[in-house]
Amino acid sequence: MARRKWLFAIALVFAGIAIPAVALWSAYRQAGETGRRHYEEQLRLAKEEGLPTLPSELALLTRTPENQNAARRYRQILVDYQKVLDLPRKTPLPKDRWQLGRIWADRPETLVTALAEVAPFAGVLDELRTASKLSGCDFKYDLSKGLSLDFPEFAKLKDLCKILCQSAVLEALDGNWNAATDDLLAVARMSKHLRDQPFVIAGLVSVSFRSMAESAAWQIAQSRPEEPAFVLADRLVQELGPPPSLRREIGSDVVALRADADGGRPPPRLEDVPDPTMGIPALRYEAFAACIELVVRQHKAAMADPEYGPQAKARLEQVEAWADERKDLAHVIASAFASTTPMTIHYFSVSEGKVRALRAGVALLRARAQDGRFPDALPDMGKDGIDPLADQPWFYRREGDGFRLESTVKRKVGGKDVPEVYLLFPRRAPKDK
Repeated sequence: MARRKWLFAIALVFAGIAIPAVALWSAYRQAGETGRRHYEEQLRLAKEEGLPTLPSELALLTRTPENQNAARRYRQILVDYQKVLDLPRKTPLPKDRWQLGRIWADRPETLVTALAEVAPFAGVLDELRTASKLSGCDFKYDLSKGLSLDFPEFAKLKDLCKILCQSAVLEALDGNWNAATDDLLAVARMSKHLRDQPFVIAGLVSVSFRSMAESAAWQIAQSRPEEPAFVLADRLVQELGPPPSLRREIGSDVVALRADADGGRPPPRLEDVPDPTMGIPALRYEAFAACIELVVRQHKAAMADPEYGPQAKARLEQVEAWADERKDLAHVIASAFASTTPMTIHYFSVSEGKVRALRAGVALLRARAQDGRFPDALPDMGKDGIDPLADQPWFYRREGDGFRLESTVKRKVGGKDVPEVYLLFPRRAPKDK
């Protein structure tokens, strides 16, 4: 009898442990299934929104016949570029090479230095101009890296764009307008190759290419304010077309998130921060579901009009605020993932502003050529007279024999407020600005 009581007591103890354990396991499994269902539901909604959700769908956005794929040519050109860099030379190239700000038409020594920096790459630039004329561009990418995918070619392509812009300025100062135009149009075409990629990083690099070409065109107009320079600027703006669009660049985000989720990798997080879900499947899938939901909301915001400017940025900030207001871990993770998108549309809007400012500046120079002076007030220029960052006219002021045109939207540079977009004429040394 006593033995049966003892065995019964042990059974009760084990039952007391097993029943909660089974309940916990059941709840854990159910939570995992619920998280997975939420994740799959958000993938379905993303597909309904028109976003790619599979690698095959993403590949369709950049598919290009191999004989028209500029990316393949760019990779070979970068090999040739590196060979030129590695050649021994008596005078090493300076670390701050290919800086347009160091070129002054009335300082011959700056022209000699700039030419010495460009001349070794003449053959590479010829190849680059040809490659830029190909109709498509399909950079290879590794989706096994998910959101960490990168494009190592971009940094060196940026260097080549700097060389092309420096070459354009030197050619224009020497009166070789066709050669200068060819150089800047090549940069414009390269920027479009990147603009058309469904990756935000490609859009941001495209903006930097556009900015370099615009700066070179304006420096040429400052140095030689004559009709060939104005025509060059006109052709550049026409070739550049619209800036990158978040409507397209956001296209890879869901596919990349899916690659991370299905590959067992943690959700997006700040660098050097441990996985906040601790690898728990239920939390992982809920976090990825929240991130995909966020991308869908961002896409809806990006699809609304206007596409650029403060209203576009405000819509994306509202999406970020929505994620911030949610207190669960999944949306805290999604909020960190969202934090850079409003600034991305701001950079795209700055690019639109630089094109408008360049056209406005050229129009002012043409007005001076016709009337002998700059106008006292900014004339009606249609949308070119409107700063897209502020949705209001540019600030414009005559200054002596020149003018200043700038955005009222500022950014901090070295502790000072500097307009996001501005033009000065005539060109001034940094201490005179």
